[in-house]
Amino acid sequence: MKPASLCLVVLLIGINVHSQTVLLPFGSAWKYLDDGTDQNTGWRSVGFADIQWKSGLAPLGFGDGDEATIVNKTGITTYFRKVVNIQNPAQYANYTVQIKRDDGAVVYINGNKILKSNMPSGNITYKSAASKITPDDGNEIKIFSLTSNTLISGNNTIAVEVHQAFDTNPDLSFDFQLIADVVPVAIAGANQIITLSPPATGFTILDGNASYDPDGTIKKYLWTKVSGPAGSTLLNAKTVAANISGLVAGTYVYRLAVTDNNDITASDDVSITVLQAKPTLFVDWKNTSLPVDGLPDGKQFGNNKLRSSTAYDAFNRTLANGKLRIMVDSQVPVDPNVSSAKYHYRAEFTEWPWHINLAEGTEQWVGWSYYFSNDYVRGVTPISIFQNHAGGTNPYPAFQLELAKPNQLPGALGGEVQVINNCSSPKVRKLTSIRPNPGDRIDIICHVVHARDGNGLLEFWINGIKIHSQVGSTIYPAPENWGGNNKWGIYHHQWTDPSNVQLDIAAGHTRFELLMGNLRQITRSPGDPEYLSDSKAAIDPAQDIDEISLSARSAQPEISNTTSVEEKKLFDVYPSPVKRGNDFTIRGNTKQNFEVTIINQAGQLLYNYNVHESVNINTTNMPSGLYFLWCKVESQNQRSKIIVTE
Repeated sequence: MKPASLCLVVLLIGINVHSQTVLLPFGSAWKYLDDGTDQNTGWRSVGFADIQWKSGLAPLGFGDGDEATIVNKTGITTYFRKVVNIQNPAQYANYTVQIKRDDGAVVYINGNKILKSNMPSGNITYKSAASKITPDDGNEIKIFSLTSNTLISGNNTIAVEVHQAFDTNPDLSFDFQLIADVVPVAIAGANQIITLSPPATGFTILDGNASYDPDGTIKKYLWTKVSGPAGSTLLNAKTVAANISGLVAGTYVYRLAVTDNNDITASDDVSITVLQAKPTLFVDWKNTSLPVDGLPDGKQFGNNKLRSSTAYDAFNRTLANGKLRIMVDSQVPVDPNVSSAKYHYRAEFTEWPWHINLAEGTEQWVGWSYYFSNDYVRGVTPISIFQNHAGGTNPYPAFQLELAKPNQLPGALGGEVQVINNCSSPKVRKLTSIRPNPGDRIDIICHVVHARDGNGLLEFWINGIKIHSQVGSTIYPAPENWGGNNKWGIYHHQWTDPSNVQLDIAAGHTRFELLMGNLRQITRSPGDPEYLSDSKAAIDPAQDIDEISLSARSAQPEISNTTSVEEKKLFDVYPSPVKRGNDFTIRGNTKQNFEVTIINQAGQLLYNYNVHESVNINTTNMPSGLYFLWCKVESQNQRSKIIVTE
């Protein structure tokens, strides 16, 4: 019978070839009692004292010649006990007992009977004989499945009683193995918070790339929606990364289920909280009126939400084509009744009240557009185009954007946008490589957390590219330790010296004019539900599309070679704008394949492409308007825009 038994063993092992984890191997050490006494039922329990029992390595038995430990030949029943520690039973599945027994056996785990093998039905006592003699002499592996709740976290007591078929049976054999499959680990990613500007809907990517299988491979992914508002669309649900569009305000839960090569499935949930962020300050110039007497310095306007800051022309900010026209002109004489100065140098406005004195920790998101005039000529003196000013005794703004003069910093080109933070130590002056040309539009987003002692945050984006990100102080120390007023417009601060005006005139820069688009600003305090949530979409000036912006977008600001933008573009999109019916091209700037997703302003998913180098997309089915493009290369994500015109 033994040759047949060996063949059967080979067959069984051949069936179970997939990788499994051995929790208790064959050949382990066991406690055993071989004196032929009746142990009743207490010996099965977890707390039973088996200190007086013998110990030995399996296989345990007698009469076959292959035993590692020989036990006494006394009576029908021999008892065995073993404690195995399993720290986290939930990480395993398909628990399987593999037992070799000659002749019969009953197995208990933690005091509970889990299986009988070659034993009669009914109650089993120490005098119960096995059902029959086993012809394999205990060499055949008997396989039994366990339910998932059989084992507990920590120590598990395994108790086995081996019974012979009759008292004079010449042999006994016992060995035991416990194996299981390791459950794959599903990781649905970090919970997300998305901030929208109504009525737009949201779009996001669910990424399960962090999921893994410790003892195999993941062969299947499936994303499903568990809960959340109706109307969203889930695409690519059977891939590692899915897309969701049409998100509205509310909380969503999505579940990722992963299945490994052993057909074991595990899941993980991710929540997406969608907030509808409404700007706390919104200035739509089409619906804004200016006082008939202009905007002298200190004048309130815009429903008393804004305050004029000028030197010295009350009419250097006017409305034009639904925009705010801002201009400083060296050829316009200064009214001697207003000032004895020779030249105008300031055309700005700020939020009201002046000396707003924001508490430390206040967060702000600000978005607006500037349109450079077609006759724009770069000057040779610096020009501030955005400031945050505490309004106290310190004459310098906390931080600002400035058009640099040539060589203001090493290698600086005239008119290049630079970021200045006067509050950090040391003070920051950083070129951004963005150099607007005549007729250009630049979309600016500023994100700031007003704080001192290095605890603040200052970020800027221009046309969707992050040009600056700094953790550091953004307010001055005491006594002016508060967040200041944001100021928009033109501050030609070196024109207070007439000789500098003459330098600019000699360079052909006699005047500087900007059109300003709609202004959106969100101000939050620590503890607000949306505090520190990504709110770029809510204040992004790219959502304002009109004829002026379309023509201005035909040319992009020059990128100089003096420095590199912090966030390199993963891909280029051209031309933009593109006439409907024509193609536009998406070209990657890496050697890797990348994924591109295109959505409209309503958040609806239009296209999803896996791209090698480049792809041409026809716009026949794309109505005129603004579209958003998301590019993903491995763990990097980047957004861009495309404008379709009729």
